[in-house]
Amino acid sequence: AEKTSTVNQLMKILVEHPFFSKLHELLFDASNDHSLVRYVAETTFRYNHNKSRQHKDGKSDPDVADGEANYVIFAFEANDVLLWKEDDDEQDPGEDGDRHKMAQARAELNGHQRSFQDFIGKDQDVDEKNKHTFSSFFYKHFVEDLNPEIIQILVKATNVVRDYQSNSLTPMERLEQVLAQDTKGTRSRNSKADLTPKEKTIFEPVMRLLMYAVCSLLEMSKSIMDAQLFTAAFRKKVTEMKGSKPASCAEDDHVNRCMDIVHANLANLGKFLHKAAYQETKTTQDAMGRAASMCRGSFMRCVKQLVDNGHDK
Repeated sequence: AEKTSTVNQLMKILVEHPFFSKLHELLFDASNDHSLVRYVAETTFRYNHNKSRQHKDGKSDPDVADGEANYVIFAFEANDVLLWKEDDDEQDPGEDGDRHKMAQARAELNGHQRSFQDFIGKDQDVDEKNKHTFSSFFYKHFVEDLNPEIIQILVKATNVVRDYQSNSLTPMERLEQVLAQDTKGTRSRNSKADLTPKEKTIFEPVMRLLMYAVCSLLEMSKSIMDAQLFTAAFRKKVTEMKGSKPASCAEDDHVNRCMDIVHANLANLGKFLHKAAYQETKTTQDAMGRAASMCRGSFMRCVKQLVDNGHDK
């Protein structure tokens, strides 16, 4: 089993608590136009939600067949695509049929991964009003509305790492100090977020702390949405976006399946953040590796900005 630090485990428990309902709403309340689940659902069902989507050259999207239910899967490998492929009544059963489905999944993998990378987005997305990517959500909504209590955790964690590296205090001594003090004043809100090599060694573990907390929440989206009573609004929004159902599938079953696809995409987004935080992507030369590297840089700059604008209490 994968081991994680005690601090990571405590952070995970803390942000799952109902006390952080504002954070849960930002991530999972489908009635909020700018929640992450809305952005993920729009991407998941974008072919059904907007059948008239055209390329700039005027041609129809080549990945979409008329009359078919098409979903964007946040896929790392062909098995992620295979998991959600509809059964074909005309397809041969048995090993030949399984091999055919796997071949189709492999052929479709690149298209799903391109859509996944597009959803991760870039820092520049914050300047585009109608860009609904993870990057635009992160900068426009997540950072702006992050709970002050979570920012305090990041500030304290940064101070512990900074003092530990300078050998001025042990981690426990620093924790005892910051928990006992009430420092007044804040740093400039216009502080530059550029990081020096020395700063990167300080902010990297804190960045991982934040990324791990977010990815843990995304991987538990269904249980948190149920607990926070967000499921009804989510079901309603998925019903509007999902498009036509297969003839062989009952309406309720189709809606449930579509909701499960969004939950799976949220979980894989969380998995992506975990890989980005711990540099688990194979190389930065492939597209997913480059997306992970950019996302990692965005989180680190964000953590520095939050900490620079915060103070110990």
